[in-house]
Amino acid sequence: MMSGISALRNVPFLMAACCTWACNVLVGIGDPQDRPDASSDGARDGSEGGDARDTSTSNHVDAADVRDAPDALMDVDAVGERDVRCSSWSDCGAGRYCDDLGACRPCADITTVDDLDVRFAPPEPLQAINDNAGMEALRMPRLRGDGPALLYVRDFFATVIWETQNFDRNAGGPIGTPVDDPDLTESGPVVPTFAMQGQLAAYKWFFDRNVSKTDKRRELFGAAIDTDGGATTISRLPAPFNAMAPTSQFSFALARERAWWMVNLDGMLNTYLVTAPLQQGAKSAVVSINLPPGCPLHEFDAVPWVTPDGAMLLVTALQRDASCSSPDQRTDIFRVRLDPTGQPLQTAGLIQGIDQPTSGETDASLSADLCWLYFASDRTADKRFRLFRSHRGR
Repeated sequence: MMSGISALRNVPFLMAACCTWACNVLVGIGDPQDRPDASSDGARDGSEGGDARDTSTSNHVDAADVRDAPDALMDVDAVGERDVRCSSWSDCGAGRYCDDLGACRPCADITTVDDLDVRFAPPEPLQAINDNAGMEALRMPRLRGDGPALLYVRDFFATVIWETQNFDRNAGGPIGTPVDDPDLTESGPVVPTFAMQGQLAAYKWFFDRNVSKTDKRRELFGAAIDTDGGATTISRLPAPFNAMAPTSQFSFALARERAWWMVNLDGMLNTYLVTAPLQQGAKSAVVSINLPPGCPLHEFDAVPWVTPDGAMLLVTALQRDASCSSPDQRTDIFRVRLDPTGQPLQTAGLIQGIDQPTSGETDASLSADLCWLYFASDRTADKRFRLFRSHRGR
């Protein structure tokens, strides 16, 4: 079950979190108090895992492989884009999906259309990565740019970030120093496809890790990279993205002008999803999300991911029944449209097309063109979490 997987990542916080609707601004989280940044230098281990195998069966369609349809099969939509007639998403060009009316539409509309218009084709496994895993749970797939390079997490009582340069071909290997510390656990990789601003302008990607062997609180870090894409230095992020003990921070999500992340205030029940702009001196505020049929989201880890424009958030949560209970304890992926302050515009909507009645889904993110949904699920024979992806449309 998802709760057990989350517990491996956040050992000291095994209890369910309190409801986030109880407050609007977290006292102390946004205060400009911080410890000195911890940074270190080291060479990145760019080697591929020796036990990785080329086992991919993916049917990914690259832009170069898609031929334009004849003009006679096209029409012009309201935004002036030409729409190919289609029976499946593979009939459409790069950056487009096949809607229910059989027209190719831009995947970028995912931030504006109604929930019922957001659905995905049957998922496919990331076979080369999945076949390489043993007892570990595989979590948090995050693309690096618009190619096949992927960061993800291996979780077996201690979490490690792995990287592959081509997820179709091999599982890659641990990210290496200075990100990987043999005495600590790293998780929650975030790889923005845009230049960062404000306090985070010096960093290219982000992650969380525990404070020390004996202090299991998690903190957020940023990494500078070299010309080959390897991390050269890491730094603990300033306030409000980190706060002093006993607060724990994890599961970072970034848009061009704003960030979202999870905080636990006391190592017990006070866990919240929060947001803050990237400017110096910004304060964080609780994000109060409702799930169908109107139940407040109060997950221990909602694993947020946000579109670059900050208009739509993906979160993981237990499905609720009419009484707001979660009898089967299985998680699903929800979509939330946001206003400019990072707060929800409406009740979250369930992502259609990837849910199964006997499995849990979590850790969603989207490709740079917003067409491919990457996620983790325990829809396997041994019920271990593995990585999958699904293309927008039928």
